Amino acid sequence: MVDTVYGVARANGLEGPLEIGIPAKEGKAFVAQELRRPGVYTRDSIAVEGNTGNVTDILRYSDWPLMAKLTNWGIQFHMGLLFGLLNQLLLLAIMIA
Repeated sequence: MVDTVYGVARANGLEGPLEIGIPAKEGKAFVAQELRRPGVYTRDSIAVEGNTGNVTDILRYSDWPLMAKLTNWGIQFHMGLLFGLLNQLLLLAIMIA
């Protein structure tokens, strides 16, 4: 089933490393989402029925509300991923100060 979900996620444009959540109960959809990566600010996700491979829902980053996008960028900045080494040096300077 996980292979089916993985294939459907790739066929629907999810790229890079994926995290696949296995449902706790029968009849619930698997959720596959892109992992946070340096330099990549989008995180698409998809819900797929494991037995059939039918897509039950897709959430594209472009459909996120503005506040959700700003929150995602804030998390990326806080983790030192937003601007790479420059971001990490800025965080180091703030920590030392």
